[in-house]
Amino acid sequence: MSLVREARAPHNPNAHDGGIDGLRRCVMEDEYALNPGPELNAEGLAVPLKMAVHANVEATESQYYMEAQITQAQPYYAAAFLQGGGQLDTAAAFSETDVSLTGSTSPVHLVLEPSRPALVRVALPSTMLGDDGKLKAIDHRAKINITGTRVGAAINGTLCDTYSGAGSAYLASVLRQGATHSQVPLIYGTIGAHSATVGLSSARIVQWDGKTDAVPVDVRFEAVERKEKILCDTEEMVDTYAHGAFLFRKIQACFPPAPNLTKSVARQPVGLSDSGYSLVPDVVDQEWPYSMETTESLLQHALGIEFEFDAKRTAEFLDVGAKPGLPIACYGQTVAACCSSIATYLMAYRSDGRSNLTFKGTGFAPSESWKRSTTRTPLEANDCDGSALLILSLLQYAHDTAPTDSFPYLRAVRHVLRPYYTWGIGVLGARGAEASGADIGAHMNGHAVAMMIPTLGFLEAVDKAGAFTTDWNTQDHDAIRDLVGTLMKGKLPTTGETQHALYSDRPSVAEMRFNAVFNPEECDLLAQGHSIEGATPETSRLTSYKDAMAWCDEPYSPGKLLPYGLEGTSPTTPKLHVVGFAAANTDLMTAIKDECAFAMAAPNVGRGYKMLHAGLHGHRFYAQFVEISLHRNHPLRQDTALCETCEAANQFVFGAPERQADAATKFYDERDKLTGTNGERPDHRLSLAGAAPHEIHRREYLLAPLLRVDTHISTHFNYAGEYAKLDVVPRRNTVYTLDALQSKNILSSITCLLQLHTELASRASKANSHCVQYMLAYSTLANNPAGVAHFAQRLQEAATGGGLVDVRIVHDLAHHPVEAKLPQVIQTQLPQATKQAGFFVVVNAMMEIDAPAEQTVDGPGHE
Repeated sequence: MSLVREARAPHNPNAHDGGIDGLRRCVMEDEYALNPGPELNAEGLAVPLKMAVHANVEATESQYYMEAQITQAQPYYAAAFLQGGGQLDTAAAFSETDVSLTGSTSPVHLVLEPSRPALVRVALPSTMLGDDGKLKAIDHRAKINITGTRVGAAINGTLCDTYSGAGSAYLASVLRQGATHSQVPLIYGTIGAHSATVGLSSARIVQWDGKTDAVPVDVRFEAVERKEKILCDTEEMVDTYAHGAFLFRKIQACFPPAPNLTKSVARQPVGLSDSGYSLVPDVVDQEWPYSMETTESLLQHALGIEFEFDAKRTAEFLDVGAKPGLPIACYGQTVAACCSSIATYLMAYRSDGRSNLTFKGTGFAPSESWKRSTTRTPLEANDCDGSALLILSLLQYAHDTAPTDSFPYLRAVRHVLRPYYTWGIGVLGARGAEASGADIGAHMNGHAVAMMIPTLGFLEAVDKAGAFTTDWNTQDHDAIRDLVGTLMKGKLPTTGETQHALYSDRPSVAEMRFNAVFNPEECDLLAQGHSIEGATPETSRLTSYKDAMAWCDEPYSPGKLLPYGLEGTSPTTPKLHVVGFAAANTDLMTAIKDECAFAMAAPNVGRGYKMLHAGLHGHRFYAQFVEISLHRNHPLRQDTALCETCEAANQFVFGAPERQADAATKFYDERDKLTGTNGERPDHRLSLAGAAPHEIHRREYLLAPLLRVDTHISTHFNYAGEYAKLDVVPRRNTVYTLDALQSKNILSSITCLLQLHTELASRASKANSHCVQYMLAYSTLANNPAGVAHFAQRLQEAATGGGLVDVRIVHDLAHHPVEAKLPQVIQTQLPQATKQAGFFVVVNAMMEIDAPAEQTVDGPGHE
């Protein structure tokens, strides 16, 4: 193949249809399908290019649009990878790009090409229109926001959609170019190099009714002085917040195994005050990408796994969940496990980062994304932070959705959460990059996971931190700025000789937190005194934090509400720990048998359900939890009384009270060695971050505020946070439609799995059979039929004791491009699949294994 042909990008109007396979055909052809030259008329002049219109629809049915001819240039990674090879994560192919404006409720999404422009019209959102629907002066900070995706490979080799970068440009700047050209670079995380460049030509505002020709209109931009001042002031506050949080973790609450394992802010395309950074609680405020109907269907099937699709157990759950109260809250573990299954199904695992080109060929540049924009398709893959944020967006959606009889599963999940659980994203040290690769002896990796913690236990842990002191007044932001400056000069900012109480009035602050979280209606729920296995005492007195803590102090019992880790990188049980040696040893042996059974069918594209808490020396995957960040609108951050006393916070640092004294001694020893003095050593210094899973389970942990804000800062953060949210590319508001190849693939996958069910169901169970369970990601079903066939073959060989394959359909998760002609085996069992393509598959397989040698746990916390 000549170098000339290699340098030319092919015109492939269906680039997404074939994914990497389609691009392989282009690369391997003897000649590229080059872009044709311009069409000429009889006089030999170029005929204007005819372009299809790509437009979105706003809820307000706006007739005003931002119109532009758009192209996108990016390296041709597929050609380089297929010619020169490389690691699997470096493979990438073209996929869709989403375009929206500040305040849009839906994007335009299409495959953009480097030399053939697409005519895109993005509807102006209601924020740019007056009450009469007419165009008004537009905020001069309004932007055009762009998110790019590529087809890449997940950890199991399955093709998937991956985030490749994002960029924004001020709309006023783009329009000022008029008939000329503007370029918007797409950047991935903190990687400065452009992953792609989007070109916009002939940008203008038009009025268009969808039928006649678009009519250009004039537009005026304006700046509001008060808004500008708030946003400018906020940028400085964000800088102080980020540095203050870094100072607290670097000097005060250290985590020696990974000193830089902290996350207070995250890189964003726009961010607070256009700074390019957002607070992590703002990132947690991620939009759930699916409709109520689809969500209800997802919950129905994922909860069905937990109830073994037993109609009686399901009906009991829905009956109890019809009203809030402690009985439904005790299903917390069920809901947590359900969320892990949903995340694994919707999001295959892939490390954060993007492909790049080097002189050696394709490479991969790792970089955290922590993006606030939600997933684009159900075929997406992402790292641990992406799956954790997806789970949290589901929990928040369930919490915020008004309960109705039409959506009983969604209502029940809401009642599990409210008011009993607090959820957020946990940052921790883990024994692997993702849960299926857990290794008790591995190097510690940074990890993110969604967490559900009983709210009373959460408040108790925050209050426990008040027993310790800090080297500086952590509420004094001016002092924090001075200390950060000292640290940046390479000097020790504090000697620890002078200590400050973490809370100025610990009892009153504790009461304020309780009153912020539990409104009178929720206090009534706490006071109803439901009895679960005799473990819950009379709770009619639960109207204050003091009373609530008396309830918390009751002896440990399985009937109590427990904390959970909702793992998104692999389907797992959400337990953090088990108390009692008998129960722990039982779980340990089950987990060992699971490993033996999974090994018999390995390797395959299935994701096996694991019991990560059941380790010989402790949790198999989670080492120590370091931080947790709550939603930006959590009461602990928004409550008026807490803000007025500068006690408002929604980011907290885990710690173990029993280990603080030894850590403080080490700090003082290092200080004296560094300064050559023998300084004072005050007691009760907060010195160490990190709490092990068993410590969190047994409520032997504390939560110290990472940084607190007052009313002034809170008001600015709230204002700027809402404003920044307008520049997050919104979810697609249409049902995902498979392309022709994906439709064919998924029917092939399901046919193969139903045939596997027929085979396994006919086999008799054996005495030494052990049951394991697999989940198949949706991207696997749609993009990897060969992998599914291999999976079925491996189970046919290994599952000699039989098994079952449950195939369900998630309503409106995805549709076929045209009415599908179903194979007979699908037509018989799932006739609705002619249109609905959201297949949901769970496989139970009985493997004959030799009984492993008995082992007993020797980790801490089981007594």
